[in-house]
Amino acid sequence: MINSKRNNLLKKSTLVIFLVITYLGASAQLGGEIGYGYGKIIPTHSVYPEVKYNSSLLSIAGIWQTSGKVFRWAEHYNFPLIKLNFTYQWLGNDEVLGNAFGILPSMSFYLKNGKSKGWRFDIGSGIAILDNPYHVIRNPENNVYGSNFNFYFSLGFAYEFDLKKDLSFSIFAVIPHYSASNLNQPNLGVNALSLGVSFRYLKMKDKNNLEDSTVDLPQVNKKIKPFVRLSYGLSRLGLNGPKYPAYVVGAGASKQISRYSRVNTGFEYIFNAAKYTFIKHTFGAPGEEFKQASRFSWYLGYEWLFGHFGFLTEVGIYLNNHYGRQSIFTTKLGLNFYPKNTFSNSRFMPFFGAYVRAYAGEADFFEMTLGFNF
Repeated sequence: MINSKRNNLLKKSTLVIFLVITYLGASAQLGGEIGYGYGKIIPTHSVYPEVKYNSSLLSIAGIWQTSGKVFRWAEHYNFPLIKLNFTYQWLGNDEVLGNAFGILPSMSFYLKNGKSKGWRFDIGSGIAILDNPYHVIRNPENNVYGSNFNFYFSLGFAYEFDLKKDLSFSIFAVIPHYSASNLNQPNLGVNALSLGVSFRYLKMKDKNNLEDSTVDLPQVNKKIKPFVRLSYGLSRLGLNGPKYPAYVVGAGASKQISRYSRVNTGFEYIFNAAKYTFIKHTFGAPGEEFKQASRFSWYLGYEWLFGHFGFLTEVGIYLNNHYGRQSIFTTKLGLNFYPKNTFSNSRFMPFFGAYVRAYAGEADFFEMTLGFNF
């Protein structure tokens, strides 16, 4: 019965994909892609539920090739493709893990300069609905995710071949990741390694026709500059427990190493009200509740710049022992929005950020940030 339902869903999805691809293929500005992957869910904890079968990943994407006439950064990144992916993933265990339905904006970067074939790197960030979360009665065995709503990240590599003009074939390896960023418990997260193939139709333009030589940008200011960040985060304490805030204050220095990238380093102080409340109620550290709920970290970061947006990754270490520390390592992944275009402005730059913070690979909390680059 379960296999029959899944097969019917796949048939209906394939029909929809065919119709959408036909529509996109008729457009001179857009293209379409269909892909299928097969792989395994990667357990991230010793108490992870049994994954009985391999997983399947079905995707459809609308595609737009960037140009220097629209985006100033496009030529530097070898005119990447912008994609809007709609995905369905069967997670290998209907009774416990269920299925994932995702919307994933992503970008494809070709690694060989001037070429739109060969090796490419794909990265995306979006949202997903997982249909069988933890429930104390209906699904108590699901200790992986506790919410229908999840953040959705994807990282992949592919090798692309020409089949004929405007039609290509790719072999890919991709790792989708689903997590509620500790906004709900449980929150071990779903990671899946999939190998697969895809077919793409897109009217590719000559690289020379995509450039915009009339753009005159100011010289890049490569001085080391200070910055500050103030963040407000949210995390949940326990299964079906209340959400508590986390407060983050950070400061450091950054250096723009090119028009399209920036490195930074700094220190952060984090106060987690969820940990403070738990310690207070359980008398876990009498007189030291505030100290045990506080963290200090040092980190290094790298940011890809796309004008008004920046894609930020940071890796750091915690400098103090604190309650519930799962790892010495802290990681952060997210997006910054700059009201001023970073390509034409280098002085005082306010920005807004949205990040997922993690202990190594397990989500800690989701944070929203106001920052200033001086």
